[in-house]
Amino acid sequence: MGSVITHNKRLLSPLRGWDCLFAASQLQVSPKAGRYIPMDALSKLQGKNDAHSKHQRDTSWAIICVFCILSPLLFSYGWEFYHSFKGLTFEALHPSIVLVAMLGFGLPIAFMGDLMLLHRAIKFLLLVAAECWFIWFWIVSPLSWLAFLPLIPAYVLLKVQLPKNKAGD
Repeated sequence: MGSVITHNKRLLSPLRGWDCLFAASQLQVSPKAGRYIPMDALSKLQGKNDAHSKHQRDTSWAIICVFCILSPLLFSYGWEFYHSFKGLTFEALHPSIVLVAMLGFGLPIAFMGDLMLLHRAIKFLLLVAAECWFIWFWIVSPLSWLAFLPLIPAYVLLKVQLPKNKAGD
């Protein structure tokens, strides 16, 4: 007698067979659990991981920018300590005046820099340069009016980029 080979009609069916192959291609083995996880769940998880890492980068850049904005106050403390350590006396500004001036300079620069359409590293370098300018002319040299000069080019650059910024929203 001849043996009769029977095939699984479900897998050989033109519709169901392709559906099973498609469903099998959409599954991936989880190495820890040893079970199948749908690929769309993995892609959602990858999207969440990417969003989380983006938020972490944004937070670290924000902390660095806050430190740059606070640098004039920290520099004024260091400047006073340096001169007191050497035994020199000099006319120093009160730290509260430096704090108000630092916020009056740093916050507008930071807000304008945040709205500028430049790469993040370029924004950071411009912030550092503006803060160094401010520290030099506010704390080291008694030319306080010149310390606020970088606000003018930052405002002009923001006004030039404002139409592009509105078009991007």
